[in-house]
Amino acid sequence: MAKLVLDWKDEQEDSFALIGISCHQKDYRLCWELNKILEIELQKEEDIPGPTEEISFSRYYYNNEDFLQDFYLITNKIGKIFFAAELKQADYILQIYGLRSEYEVDELVQKIISIDSVLTASVFDTEKLKYGHALFYTAIPKKKKEEHEDLLAAFRKKRIK
Repeated sequence: MAKLVLDWKDEQEDSFALIGISCHQKDYRLCWELNKILEIELQKEEDIPGPTEEISFSRYYYNNEDFLQDFYLITNKIGKIFFAAELKQADYILQIYGLRSEYEVDELVQKIISIDSVLTASVFDTEKLKYGHALFYTAIPKKKKEEHEDLLAAFRKKRIK
């Protein structure tokens, strides 16, 4: 009988969900609210450099090892300068790797909308963004990319045995 080997590698390994959040709170306050409502532990990471030395975009990170998920909260607006100009309506962007269904994304959006200080939250189609994958993939620190790839490789190896 032939051996069936499942490759857990998604057809688009770098796929992720983008949730735009409109909120007039400071980044650390929104982060605290998200941690509470989503039961995660976003923590401040090194800022993403902006177009000038004076400007940088805040970034928060959480890794859910149990579900192989990575969460990044990125400040999208600083004055009139945007991290992702295509998403001008969003003050913050929640980027999530490892979600397995649209239902999970919708459930997260509903929880985020329930936060009093959040005006609105919506999902953006990364395939329709002009710079979608390239822009947001650069938002991940190199060290985290390597850790994420090592973890996925170990998971695949474990599942094949």
